[in-house]
Amino acid sequence: MKFNNVLAFQKHLKQSAPDHFSQMYALILSDDYERGYYSKKLFQLFSHFEPQLKYENFKKEGAISLSQGSLFAESRLIVIDQIDKMKKSELEQLSSELLNLDSQVKVILTGSVLPEAIYSKAKRDLVCLDLKFEKPWDRKTRIIQELIKIARQMQKTLDSEGANFLIEQCGLDFAALKNEIEKICCYIGNETLITLSHIRKLGSYSKEQNFWTIAEEFVWKRNSQTPSFKDLSAFLGIVGQIRYHLYVGIEICDKLAKGEAVNVKNLRPKQVEKFTTQARKLGSPYFIHKLRTLFELELMAKTHSINPSVLWDLLVVKSSS
Repeated sequence: MKFNNVLAFQKHLKQSAPDHFSQMYALILSDDYERGYYSKKLFQLFSHFEPQLKYENFKKEGAISLSQGSLFAESRLIVIDQIDKMKKSELEQLSSELLNLDSQVKVILTGSVLPEAIYSKAKRDLVCLDLKFEKPWDRKTRIIQELIKIARQMQKTLDSEGANFLIEQCGLDFAALKNEIEKICCYIGNETLITLSHIRKLGSYSKEQNFWTIAEEFVWKRNSQTPSFKDLSAFLGIVGQIRYHLYVGIEICDKLAKGEAVNVKNLRPKQVEKFTTQARKLGSPYFIHKLRTLFELELMAKTHSINPSVLWDLLVVKSSS
């Protein structure tokens, strides 16, 4: 049984708990840290119902043996990582072991690819979370949900806007993002709500890749440094920041046209004052034109395989014409 998104996988686990858990699970993700993270989450779920469960990482030292009993635990959860790097003979041996598991043993297979030699023989009993072909925007949504959960576990509230901002500053390195959230949760003390102000103040971002600054310069100063993109997710991250600034510009222009007092949620008064001065000079057509161009390039990014640096150049050229 294969699942291609975490929510469906989690729903299956919830429905099968505690009497219908499988003995075999596979976690297929490209990131080593994320594989370990989800393995530990599975262990926490299983051990909630089986407190005596022992967590073991399999280390390849000679023959594979999943049925060897433990002297100190009635049941075992064995994690075998990098199955995609195993030799053919090792995979055949592992397949045989999986088909003859002791009833007290659960196994989690992890890797960037699920070998057909394993899946073809074990698919009747194997439950697999396969994110091998996960889209960058789907991965971003998944990581946002995980960050919100991590904050909640530390009795803090992180909303999707804050999680988005953090990703747009740090990229989609889950290990780094988890570290940032845990650090922020510790630093804000008795406060329960993680605000954008906390993230801006406490986050560790490189000056070159500060998407907030790049987006601000692009929108309000009509120029900016050229970012270096590791992947498409980084481009989509800066798109989100630019969109936010354009919405702010449109909102300010709308309030100015109506003669209303200008205030913008999550922005400091000095920032609002600075942006209001610029909005008067630029006018709403400026922001609307850039927003339409941004939507066009974002759609192109999600439907075509184009180098993120080329997309950025197109955005600069099209939005200034």
